[in-house]
Amino acid sequence: MKDIRWLNPNGHEMTDEEWGQAYARCLGMFVSGEGLDERDERNRPIKDDNLLLLTNAHHEMVPFHLPGPGGMAWLPVLDTAREDGIPAKARFRPYQTYPLEARSLALLVQVPKVPE
Repeated sequence: MKDIRWLNPNGHEMTDEEWGQAYARCLGMFVSGEGLDERDERNRPIKDDNLLLLTNAHHEMVPFHLPGPGGMAWLPVLDTAREDGIPAKARFRPYQTYPLEARSLALLVQVPKVPE
């Protein structure tokens, strides 16, 4: 598993061609806490939270498709588009869109999905 994946607003990993496009103004960085190669003092694999950092340099809101897996949810912990930095909605399902406002960034953490 990769420890870092760069995502386009459709929630897919960015291609080499997309990196070369001058108009690319929005991207996400998925940081896998499960992709660490480190071990603790008892030689057990170290795991951490999965994080998603979304950035939008565009002058309009971009609906960013959140990655999976389906058994988890995304909890926003910071959104610079809000004056207090606290996102309005508590959790987002995978593959749902996050309303990433113009010229802002948002940080989300992957958490267990709450039963409906």
